[in-house]
Amino acid sequence: MGAQATMSVRFDRPKTTSKGVNPILRPSTNAGRPITGVVRPQSSFKSGSMEQAVRTARTAKTARAVSSTSARNMRLGTASMASGGDGEFVNLARLNIDKYAADPQVNRQLFEYVFYYVNDIRIAHQIAGVATKSAGYEDHFWKNQLAKCYLRLGMLQDATKQLISSLQQKQLIETFAFLAKAYNRVDQPMAALKTYSQGLEVFPEDVTMLTGMARVQEALGEYELSVDLYKKVLDAQSNNIEAIACVATTYYYGGKPEIALRYYRRILQMGVSSAELFMNIGLCCLAAQQFDFALSSIM
Repeated sequence: MGAQATMSVRFDRPKTTSKGVNPILRPSTNAGRPITGVVRPQSSFKSGSMEQAVRTARTAKTARAVSSTSARNMRLGTASMASGGDGEFVNLARLNIDKYAADPQVNRQLFEYVFYYVNDIRIAHQIAGVATKSAGYEDHFWKNQLAKCYLRLGMLQDATKQLISSLQQKQLIETFAFLAKAYNRVDQPMAALKTYSQGLEVFPEDVTMLTGMARVQEALGEYELSVDLYKKVLDAQSNNIEAIACVATTYYYGGKPEIALRYYRRILQMGVSSAELFMNIGLCCLAAQQFDFALSSIM
């Protein structure tokens, strides 16, 4: 009974009866999930078949549309490999993938170029598969890279298997984070929370683990637990804007605009300036009956 009750907790049925928070006042998305303090992309992906994943990857390669995902995956080290006047840095169509993927001297650099810069997930998956086989299936690095490819392709079960196998060889923050991400995308928040807890046992007070747990608790409607976790994040990293914004949002919808105003002003003091921030400050001042500051902030 306990296991069944644990697995019944899902993102599509979030709790909205947390103490101190009025679920009517706090806005939510069309899926019923509460709106958090910051915008987080890649929060609602669905898995598919291998054919659909490859078709999607090919379409993305052809379109080459600039999105938040591709911009975030772009790194300075691979961006320096951009094509110059002589053409592309590496012509993948004429490259012997099996030969160079099995070479430990160049396979990692080749994978990063294809995965991060070229954004060809199909070729990157081929490189990672050959390199994993060449390493005798004993290299945790390539298992993580295979999992990244599976996550991008929407093959979440295969990604989970690779990450679990990688953790058995070596425990890394990245591996725990990606495994929890895979559980979140298949709508298993309790498994994700368990993964984050295991990561905290190995890496105490790690910001990545604490932030992940806070996000899951906030998505489930457990705002008090989420605020406590975000406060732990601020204890470890006092300039974490996401933690400050989410704590402020929870206090505002909890009927404490004065406390929320302190957090928003802290973000302003850190040099962040945006229309959303000034609007939030104005709303907090309005709720706290500080009308002069509210007008000056909004206008």
